[in-house]
Amino acid sequence: MSNIKNFNKVYDCIWIARCDEWKNPEVYIQLAKKFKDKKFIMVLFSSPGKEDYYQKILTEVKKVDNITLYDFIPNEKVYDLLAHSKIFCITSDMEGDWPMVVLEAAYVGLPVISLHINYNGLISKYDGGFYCESDIKRLYKYFDLLVNDIKLIEKMSNNARNYILENHNIVENVNKLVVLLQADNKK
Repeated sequence: MSNIKNFNKVYDCIWIARCDEWKNPEVYIQLAKKFKDKKFIMVLFSSPGKEDYYQKILTEVKKVDNITLYDFIPNEKVYDLLAHSKIFCITSDMEGDWPMVVLEAAYVGLPVISLHINYNGLISKYDGGFYCESDIKRLYKYFDLLVNDIKLIEKMSNNARNYILENHNIVENVNKLVVLLQADNKK
């Protein structure tokens, strides 16, 4: 059930994160500069103690005409922005697990392009996006391939959504928890 057909996709790509060096916002800015004919959205909020770095990144973003910038926004607005985007890009060096926003993006049906992370089969098993193996040239190549192929976006959109439904289904997870709790009470 891809939502690619159901929404007017205003943005070609979205990036959402705190403004920390290890999140690599500069990489996303460079992606937007390389693809000047595409529309990018960036949700970037300050990280405590990183105000100078945040101001530096804001200055860089403001120089790029094809990036729409948002500061911290409420969750319901995040879903709206995700729903009006074609692709989710993550440039973080590391995460403990997939960040919640990646799961939200996949739930909405966005293919994920990940520079450094390939967790839990979303990309390798379910084909819900591209893993760039820390290679910026691959990031550019995969973005170009995906953004210009609506059939590929639809396929990967469906795959990303299926990954969420099969691996992060709240009803199934609650049922599993109830079974575990009932078994623990019988001991």
